[in-house]
Order: sequence, then structure tokens, then C-alpha cells
Amino acid sequence: KWGVHRNRALQEDWRTHGEEQFRFEILEQVAERKEADFDYAAERARLLVVWRQRLRDGNAQTYN
Repeated sequence: KWGVHRNRALQEDWRTHGEEQFRFEILEQVAERKEADFDYAAERARLLVVWRQRLRDGNAQTYN
């Protein structure tokens, strides 16, 4: 809203298309694991790749 987002492509699209054209939602949550050595960061990275591909296949624009 204030024109200072660190992702320039996202900020420009926001400015061009307006707030009503964007949707922010949780697509999936990483379930808590009992394993002490479970790598949550790696799992989040894996899911990011999966969801970006799914959304691209559906012609959605994604931002990092």
C-alpha cells in the first residue's frame, strides 16, 4: 500500500493492477514432527517448489 515493498515486481504489479487483483492465502502448512532432526526449512523450500509449479500450471503469477 505504501509503495515500498522489497519485491519490485510485486510492488509494480500492485501499483498497476490494484489491491483487488491480489490474494494472499496459506496453501499448505508443514505439520509438526516428533523427529528432533526434522529440517523444517528444507521442507518449506520443497513445498515452495511444488506450489510454484502447481500455480504456474494453472497460469497464476507468483512472487518470491
